Amino acid sequence: SLKTEGVRCSVIGLASELHVCKRMATSTGGEHGVVLDDKHFLEQLKAHVDPPAAATRLDAALVKMGFPHHALHSTGTDTVISVCM
Repeated sequence: SLKTEGVRCSVIGLASELHVCKRMATSTGGEHGVVLDDKHFLEQLKAHVDPPAAATRLDAALVKMGFPHHALHSTGTDTVISVCM
């Protein structure tokens, strides 16, 4: 379901490599890494902080918008708003 929706998952493993995590990352186009020490953890984390490159071709989608039509002149059939205090 993640792959069909275009979700990319990346995993940073803290203890050992898990087959499930690695398969999820590779099948969705993400990255998988296992931390060796604290310095390596910071390198792995910083690699995920920057956003990935956008698609080379972005199709524009136009959203049809409009405003309701109002009558310029009131007629006798229009309702009148009155306020009583």
